[in-house]
Amino acid sequence: LLEKLRKNNNIPAEGIDCIQITNGGTGALYAGFSKLLDPGSEILVLSPYWSILRVVAEQAKVKLIEVPFFDGYAGNSDFDPVTLLQSYLTDRTAAIYINSPSNPTGMLLKAEMLGLIAKFAIDNDLWVFSDEAYENFIWNGQTHYSIASVPGMFERTVSVFTFSKCFGASGMRVGYAVAPPAVISVLNHAVVGSIYQVGRFDQVMAWRGMDNFFSILQPIFDDYILTWEWTKENLTAESLPSVGGFYFFIKLPPALIGLKPEEKVERMLDAGVVLSPGEYFGNDYTDWARLCFTVVPPDDYKEAIIRLNRLYE
Repeated sequence: LLEKLRKNNNIPAEGIDCIQITNGGTGALYAGFSKLLDPGSEILVLSPYWSILRVVAEQAKVKLIEVPFFDGYAGNSDFDPVTLLQSYLTDRTAAIYINSPSNPTGMLLKAEMLGLIAKFAIDNDLWVFSDEAYENFIWNGQTHYSIASVPGMFERTVSVFTFSKCFGASGMRVGYAVAPPAVISVLNHAVVGSIYQVGRFDQVMAWRGMDNFFSILQPIFDDYILTWEWTKENLTAESLPSVGGFYFFIKLPPALIGLKPEEKVERMLDAGVVLSPGEYFGNDYTDWARLCFTVVPPDDYKEAIIRLNRLYE
């Protein structure tokens, strides 16, 4: 892992005491939230965001502050993240959470954007939690950057990675947090005090997977990119510019806008397809929904898109 972090992520981790094996990426985030932040602290979250983060924050007794971000960032060369983040800053703000490539949007934070966010974090003395679960799945030749590689950021960043996505093995529950040794020693207390250690059989599977990384990843990647390309060509709904991860974040058909989430799901099921309602990913996204293109075999998925397109006719 140390070799991977230096080579692929350009993160200046000097030794293995910069790595904590965790119970998936979720475990890494919980350890960071609970041990580095005081109860009641606020985390600025680039929204829409991974829905389970709400549960992680609740258990850690911290508060998520949703910052509508990705729809403003999409295709907008004048987008100013610093002014936006500044408008949500309070004396209780302690951290920023970023996720790139993003779940649910599939968008990627480019190097310039990460540099602006990094400067904001440094200027306001904030922790950064960088969720990089989808780092191996970027579809159009762009490059994934880790914010911890930005000068001055490693000291204040907890970078979170997982084997769930690259090995297609979410049930394995192995992830890892990367930070300076003094931070890792604190996160270690959260791991030891909750699960003692990640299951050794799971760790051995992850270790063997690292020895065969690309032979495992490449077939998954090749399969997913074909589905992503097919979706780009055939989906009629308006969507944010997905370039990574497994998702498209799409505008709902007019007939579904204004309904309660459970009503939206029922209407979709009536049409023979189901998406995740946008309000699960942020309070400002009731007119949106998340489409995941890896949950069923490709032929079934293509039929789902055909059914979904009918909802827009």
